Amino acid sequence: MEFTELLQKRTSVRSYTGENISGEQITEILGAAVRAPNACNFQSWHFYAVCDREKIKAVHPDIAFIPWINDIPLMIVICTDENIAGALQSKFGSERGRMFAYQDAAGAANHILLKAADMGLGGCWIGPMDTEKCKEHFSIADDHTPVAIITIGVPSSDMPARQRKPLSEAVTVIGGIDCQIPSQSKPFTLSNASLKGAVFANLNLTDASFKNVKLKNAVFDGCDIRGLVINGEEIGK
Repeated sequence: MEFTELLQKRTSVRSYTGENISGEQITEILGAAVRAPNACNFQSWHFYAVCDREKIKAVHPDIAFIPWINDIPLMIVICTDENIAGALQSKFGSERGRMFAYQDAAGAANHILLKAADMGLGGCWIGPMDTEKCKEHFSIADDHTPVAIITIGVPSSDMPARQRKPLSEAVTVIGGIDCQIPSQSKPFTLSNASLKGAVFANLNLTDASFKNVKLKNAVFDGCDIRGLVINGEEIGK
């Protein structure tokens, strides 16, 4: 897969088929993780690859909030090796050294997610966890501190990449080079598709256009339709 295509394909996947992940696949994913950039090549990370389904299921909800926990075949707990973090702190100072260790873990997490997407798998970077409960549950070594959990599995369906804000809102250019930052992102376009039984929720469709759309038996609930125009007639007032 070309890298540009991979960037568009990677998205947070929270629904899996439950199919097992092979040892070879796990090795490839973790091989990508250790190729991530890291401070001074100290490699301040340690990875716990969890394939025990019962162990995984017990993570929700006390250790981390993962409602889709039952179908996860692989969970990777990324930890900071405190011995190496200590070396970074000795070299760069307490605050900077600790930040380097966190950044090392973040870089590894990103490589894991990109490699999973490249292999046709899906992944999700889980938010905050109860660190102490995580250590106890997975028998994590005393000198390893969990900083991130990644879930990996076979996606139950294709997940389109979510829209990002335009570069003009996310980027500030300092200097005289003209980067030609577009003022708007390319609008999402969907055409010639059959979406029978589809569910749309929590959408912002401001200024969207619909043409030649069949909505027979469609149900709209809790929708703000102020200014909606159908066939030239304003419906929502």
